[in-house]
Amino acid sequence: MCGVRGAKTDELQEMVIYAKQSHPKYLHLLVGTNDVLAKIEPEVFKGKYADLLRQLKSSESNLIVTLIPMLKDSNNSPKVTAFNEKIIELKEQFDFQVIDLNPILAPRGVLLSEFTTDGVHLSELAYEKWGALIKEKITQ
Repeated sequence: MCGVRGAKTDELQEMVIYAKQSHPKYLHLLVGTNDVLAKIEPEVFKGKYADLLRQLKSSESNLIVTLIPMLKDSNNSPKVTAFNEKIIELKEQFDFQVIDLNPILAPRGVLLSEFTTDGVHLSELAYEKWGALIKEKITQ
């Protein structure tokens, strides 16, 4: 799956159908930043995320979920943390692997400047770090 700028969790159903058509060995998901910015409540987010995971788990693919990266604005950090906790709560039910970029990209709870282009979107360097973590997961 590829990113859709501005899309929230409940707007990705068509992309899930498209992604599953090629029967990939792995499906990777990072979604939620736009939900944080849209002021959606954590419990509502959890329900929408569970719907998305339900769709993804109906395939034979191994699912890898990346937790939502922190943003540059520290005012969003508590909500990102709350959303990530909701994702973790779904891990056992939906059986997925987790990647947490925050210890690398945001060790003090805010996205470091070198890892973002605008305070929200990741930089090329961040994508390199993320890619290495994905590679680790798929070669285990």
